[in-house]
Amino acid sequence: MSRYHPVSRIIDDNGSPVVNANIYFYEVGTTTEIPIYTDDLFTVPQAQPVLTLTGGVVPEVFFEGVCKVVIKDDTGVQIGLTREPVGEIDAGQFDTWLTDKSYSFNDVVKGSDLLFYRSIVAGIGTNQGNDPTSSPLSWVEFYTDLELEAPVLESPVINTGISGTAVLDDDTMVTATDTTLATSESIKAYIDAHGLIQTIGSEFGTYTSTAAVILADNTVPLITEGAILMTSSITPKSTTSTIEICFSGIFDNDNSGHTVLTVEDVTAGTILYATANRNAATVANPTPISFTMATSSPGLTLNQYRIRWGASSGTSYVNGNVSAGLFSTAAKCILLIREVQY
Repeated sequence: MSRYHPVSRIIDDNGSPVVNANIYFYEVGTTTEIPIYTDDLFTVPQAQPVLTLTGGVVPEVFFEGVCKVVIKDDTGVQIGLTREPVGEIDAGQFDTWLTDKSYSFNDVVKGSDLLFYRSIVAGIGTNQGNDPTSSPLSWVEFYTDLELEAPVLESPVINTGISGTAVLDDDTMVTATDTTLATSESIKAYIDAHGLIQTIGSEFGTYTSTAAVILADNTVPLITEGAILMTSSITPKSTTSTIEICFSGIFDNDNSGHTVLTVEDVTAGTILYATANRNAATVANPTPISFTMATSSPGLTLNQYRIRWGASSGTSYVNGNVSAGLFSTAAKCILLIREVQY
């Protein structure tokens, strides 16, 4: 006596269970149908083809000896490979799960839902009393080689959702591997928490000058030195982020002194950064000053930053040279305050 029930269910190329798939049983090497039965005593004949049930579940089929098995969908298109010979060696291969029987690691049983399960409890005879249909820590659903070995899913449509141990919902991506997928929610959360979070931008396009002094020596400039050029504010969204302050502008000086720029944390009342342009060899020789500096997030409340400017000596000019403005409205100082997460 041989029994055919080699897989939990039949699926198509899109990974969907095939209901009413047609299973044919032939003499080996032919297309001659053999007698098949619904019981192991051969008392109830079964008509061909045998149809899969809800969820693509395969009913049990009994027959004598060996045979060839072909599976087709309801339009007559073959699913998977032809198997032959089938029988004898498959007889009794998968027994029905019993509550009082002890199972070992990798044992395979048939559950009450007609699906097959493999024991994942380590050891010999260590898995007892755990119903495979409701004990995912003790059993996993088992598939054999007839269920589309390494299926290729061409343009699958998934309408509801996917789940499983290979689908991770980890907002930090700490558990990411090269064989798992991430949920769209965790990808969004990870991106939102990394890289550029927000940018605040401002411009200053006026040609003007100042004689306010910021000394170009080896001391930290004071918040009272120089004049206020630009002010901008930002409210950080994270206490662990970094605040980047980016600036660019064109400056000139009417003698051999420097134009000095500082970044003031207005809220904290400190100077965070200072820089200067080169000594001008001659007057009317404007030079650019550009920089990017970084500081830690001050918290989740509004914080204000200023660009202060002054001359180490003489007079400093912005958006032009000592004689006139340059580039009309295209000459601008640009201040960007960016919140980023590295």
